[in-house]
Amino acid sequence: YEEVVAGIAAAEPTLRSRGEVQRLRAAMLRRTGRYAEAAATLQQLLDAAPASWELRHELGEVLWADGRRGEARALWQANADAKAAPGGAGGSPGP
Repeated sequence: YEEVVAGIAAAEPTLRSRGEVQRLRAAMLRRTGRYAEAAATLQQLLDAAPASWELRHELGEVLWADGRRGEARALWQANADAKAAPGGAGGSPGP
């Protein structure tokens, strides 16, 4: 996986956006057990796109895997609340 993480960074110019590269990097970090780095990467993306239900969900999964269950539940609850709100889209999917 370490080689894949490096490869993803090198592929950045060919991918659609920097956000896409960062999401792939976060997925690889998660798979290698580097939860804190994955969470930090996803949090940066979420800070840039706070309405993204996909990023909240992904960050919640990383936090859950890292044992930070309360934080994960809070993110998932935010998604549920956004979906239940009038208009109910739950926010945009993200970058």
